[in-house]
Amino acid sequence: GLRPCLRRCWRWISAAGTNAETNLAAAERCRNRWGTLGAGGNLSAYEFWIAEAAPAVTRTFIDDENPNGAGSLDVYLANLAGPSSEAERLAVYTYLLTKKALGTGILRAFAAPVLGVTVSGTLYAPSNLGAIAEATTALETLQGELPLSGLLYKEEIEARLMSIEGAINIVLATPASDTTI
Repeated sequence: GLRPCLRRCWRWISAAGTNAETNLAAAERCRNRWGTLGAGGNLSAYEFWIAEAAPAVTRTFIDDENPNGAGSLDVYLANLAGPSSEAERLAVYTYLLTKKALGTGILRAFAAPVLGVTVSGTLYAPSNLGAIAEATTALETLQGELPLSGLLYKEEIEARLMSIEGAINIVLATPASDTTI
């Protein structure tokens, strides 16, 4: 074990470690935690509570436009692999019910719907025999990082595919332009 050192002594970490989360993810989590201090909950608070209830849920969309009448919310959930599992959805729903302010409207939680986007084209990477497998991995990684609403930029797809070792060019046939997700 370690003993206190009364004289000059040096101790250092002898084994490398990794961060449990990225700096950006830690900052986002802290920002969302701040939102829980308000009464009744706001979007940041709901994002924080969702992460507390189901840490595997990495992407959310909260429809706070009163989809089911005054004060109602619909929450859509996804993990890195796609729509959230039923266990994740139920964990989030039951946890959010304990946080929901009295007198607010209906709260519903859903697994995010699946939206298929076909990506087809030609990847020129003559020196990389595994380029197709790497392209598949790159697109699967992109899928796990996409927000549940917004735009999927064609340029982002091209950039991911051009980052493959040995890639010289990519010509996408589909999508022909940015796609609303």
